[in-house]
Parts: sequence; C-alpha cells; structure tokens
Amino acid sequence: MTCVGGTEFDDSSDPSKYWAPTNSAHLSSALSYIPEGAWNDPSETSIEATGGGSSLWIPQPSWQVGTGVPATGKRNTPDVAFTASLHDAYYMCLAYPDGSGDCSQHKFRAFGGTSASTPSMAGIMALINQGLAQRQGNVNPTLYALAASTLNGVFNDVTTSSSGIANCDINTPSLCNKSITLLTSPASVLQGFSVTRGYDLATGWGSMNFTNLLSALMTHMTPVASTTSLSLSSDTISTDESTTITVNVFGNVGSPTGTIQLTSNGKALGLPLAVDFGTVIAPKLFFSDVGTYSITARYSGDSLYAPSISAAVILTSVLPSFELSSSPASVTISSLGASGASTVTASTSNGFVGTLSLTCAVPAMDDVQIDNLPTCSIGDNGHVTLTASNPTSTVALTIGTVAPHSASVSTHPATPTRDSRSALAASALFIIVSSLYKVWFP
Repeated sequence: MTCVGGTEFDDSSDPSKYWAPTNSAHLSSALSYIPEGAWNDPSETSIEATGGGSSLWIPQPSWQVGTGVPATGKRNTPDVAFTASLHDAYYMCLAYPDGSGDCSQHKFRAFGGTSASTPSMAGIMALINQGLAQRQGNVNPTLYALAASTLNGVFNDVTTSSSGIANCDINTPSLCNKSITLLTSPASVLQGFSVTRGYDLATGWGSMNFTNLLSALMTHMTPVASTTSLSLSSDTISTDESTTITVNVFGNVGSPTGTIQLTSNGKALGLPLAVDFGTVIAPKLFFSDVGTYSITARYSGDSLYAPSISAAVILTSVLPSFELSSSPASVTISSLGASGASTVTASTSNGFVGTLSLTCAVPAMDDVQIDNLPTCSIGDNGHVTLTASNPTSTVALTIGTVAPHSASVSTHPATPTRDSRSALAASALFIIVSSLYKVWFP
C-alpha cells in the first residue's frame, strides 16, 4: 500500500507567477510547477496538517531505503504527497442519487486534506495502468528505486527552500514542518517532522511529475531480487576490541552496486558504504558500551537490483577481565620459622591486556593478634611465600593488584587444616582488584 501525505503550494507571495488570469481551452490555469511545503494550516479552532512517522508494529520493508529514509526498523510513512490544503482546494461537484446535487445545478464544493491527495494518487496510478496497459501491483519498490536517482525528474522534492520558510523552527508550525499547535490553554506546540532533502517523514519523496513518471516506468525494468548477508569477525568482543563487519549482496545478473547502510539496534551505524563487486568490508568498529547490539545491513538497490535487508546478527560487548587463582589453595607450615608457598595464576578473558603487579598481606582476624601474624612475600612468576609466627591458628591471605583495566573479581575458598605445631596460611584467597580508575571489591 502506498501511503500519501499532504503538501501545500507556496504561491502566496506572487500568485501571478504560477497562475494565469483565465483558464486555457483545457480549463487549466497553472503556468508551471508550484513549489511546495508540508501541508500545515493550524488555527485557534482546528488542526489541519499532513501526517507521517514510523509505525509501532509494522516492520520496515526491504525496499524502504534511500536518501533520508530513517533506519527505524519500522514502516515509515508517507511514501509520496500531493497538495492537500484548502489554500488551493480541489473543486468538485456533488451528484446525489436524488438529483438534488446534479452538477448542472452548480452544486460544487472545495475539498482538501489527505482525503483529496490520496484520490489524486489513485488517479495517477489509474492513468499509469492505462498508459502501460498493465496493472502495477505494489508499486512501492519501483517508486523507491526511481527515487535513487534525481535525473529522471519523477519526484518534486519538498525541502525547506521549496516551502518558502526563511527561518525554519521546529517549534513554530509552518510549511517547513508538521508541528501542530495543540488546542490547549495556554496553547502549546507538539513538535513534528521537518521537510528535508530526499525522503522525510512529513512528505515522503514529495509530489510526482506524472509525465516523467510514465516515461521512467516505460523504460524502467522490474528490479531483480537481491539477497544481503552480514557476518562479523567476532560476535563477542570486549569494550577495548574492534570487530570487522563483512556484507555480501548476491544476485543472478551480475555484481550488485549501490550502497550498504549498517544499523545497530535500528539506528544508522556511520555513513552508507559503497558496494564493490557485491561486497562491503566496513572499517573496524568499536562498541565501547557494554551491551547487546542487533546489527543489520540495508542494501540500497541499483539499476538492476531491488533493495534488501540482511538478517540481524547479534554482537555482545563485554568488559575485559581476569581472574586470580591459587595452587595450592591452602598451605600448612609444620614448624615455627618455616615457610610454605602457593602459586597465584592470572587467567585473562575478553581481551584483557596489561601487567598485574601483585601485593600480599595477612590481615588480623578475631582470634589472631596483629603482632603474631605470618608474613608473606611475592616472588617471580607469582609465587607467594608465607613464614609462620608464634601462635597456631588459621588465617586468611589477601592478594591485591593494580591493573591497567577494570577486572572481574572472584573468591576461591580453600579447605583449612589444623596442626598443633603449625600456623595455616592461605586458607582462603580473597581477591581485591583495583584499576587505575576504579576500585572493585568482592
């Protein structure tokens, strides 16, 4: 279904530039194309303006791509627009079944709104069907493919310039936007979408030149279906790492050209990238925030191929981290003054890179006097040595480290043993890990 919005002629400053003083033999009076803005006629008693936006439920069709088309992941409207304002209304006669409204009785009325612009589009498509001697079916993929080039002159792009508004302000309802003044007290403005170059959510691609449309359709071949696929060099990376995205576009009549727009969670990821012989390899991308990202590739289509969208690929970005473990987890010292050793091993994950500088200490516990604690030292290769002091007791050893990145923290309980002649060290390793920027406690 083609969705039709409304425009409004910008002809008030000099009507004679666009309108003849009398009708021609064909009852026409327009002298040329009349610049258009978004239909927006707010007043103190009514709201009259074009609509448009992104659907909450309908997915974005694969063909809905192009300059200005937002990558919302949802169906965007409108597709096109025609004049809808009572400023230059449609003039129609009403012919009622009982004869009271016969056109010969001059029962004429002025009509406006999208209830008028939509039948205009229907009339254009009826003429297109007649001119091409065949039904067009869903014409949207063809319209969006034609919009990829301005050389065919099919669309009259509605922009701020064509609207005639010198200083466009989204907070001021005018022909350059679809903002509306709410009928509240005091009055307030509900911001709408502005007209922009190419597609916009106020007027779509704009209005159409019927002659150029018919000519383009007579020479335009039906686009060949394309298939777009996306792959990642890694689907799980750390916040310090990058991933490489490769996109391939396939078809059966040669190598597709055009562009690829990458999206992340429905939002554009950088600028469109040119397709080279059916392939795009994006520059390395970083995802510095921890989270899950749904990555898709939207192919624009070209003169041969229709647009298409890849299946979503999930990328997970995580913090770089490490864990410390000890072996053995507990040490028994058999005599006073003797020592025992345990090896601390760092296991890295998620791309952690850096040097760990270890320190050790034996904090006082309830049943141990601070001047009778074992001493500890750390040698090369992470060897921790503990030397027994006077009492027989069980203590806990604390290992700390300064790391260049934030790291995960883990606790490794040991199996304690007691001996009447020994002091037990490292019955449990409680790890405190500090970063240059943050301190993490278990």
